[in-house]
Amino acid sequence: MTAKAEILRYVRDSFPYIRNAINTINLHNALDLIPHPYDPQNTKVERLVLVIGYACHGWDHYGQMIVYERLKGIVPPPGRPR
Repeated sequence: MTAKAEILRYVRDSFPYIRNAINTINLHNALDLIPHPYDPQNTKVERLVLVIGYACHGWDHYGQMIVYERLKGIVPPPGRPR
């Protein structure tokens, strides 16, 4: 993918995809081992661990954006007066 429209469509489609995947997790399958999608060694990982990893990964990027904005002299939205 190189076109902006393609990338935006991919990103937009990823949210419902992960939401649907999360909604399939229940008490009976949360600890089932599944193939890790980004591991060429095909390592197995618990279903719930993978979802928690995705959630934490988003917060990592959020933290990076906050630091970047502050370095550029921008007050991030949470720090702005209301």
